[in-house]
Amino acid sequence: MKLAVGETLTVQMKLTPRDLSYCDPEEKKWLVERGCSEIRIGSSSRDIRQRTVVTINSVQPVPFRFTKRTPLGRWQEHSEARSLVAPVIAEMSKQMGSHSDDKDAATMMEAMLRDLPIIKLVQFTRGAFSEAQVEALVEKANQYDSRT
Repeated sequence: MKLAVGETLTVQMKLTPRDLSYCDPEEKKWLVERGCSEIRIGSSSRDIRQRTVVTINSVQPVPFRFTKRTPLGRWQEHSEARSLVAPVIAEMSKQMGSHSDDKDAATMMEAMLRDLPIIKLVQFTRGAFSEAQVEALVEKANQYDSRT
């Protein structure tokens, strides 16, 4: 649309589910994620002039897949995945000198691990946990049907 200098125009656009979707090659279909999304309007991505937040109530949940970059906190939110990483985390805590009777140290360890991608366990365990083991955990975790 072209406007003269100083001219304004009210525009309405109707968005369809396809406008808010993305193609997932593993699922081989277009998906729409639930939740809030920001719509930005401007002359370019560097010149945003209007913003609004919309809530998307998709009827088609997007499947979650674990990757080697999934933070440990996400693994611990899922009961089956938590059982897969618990022994590794316990071993790592032992190697780092964490004692269960030191609540401050345990809290600090838990906070540090929450945002740590699982692949970083390879470095933190000094070789006790390999990249091949991480990939095996990811594959096994993705076999579970229910996601939280």
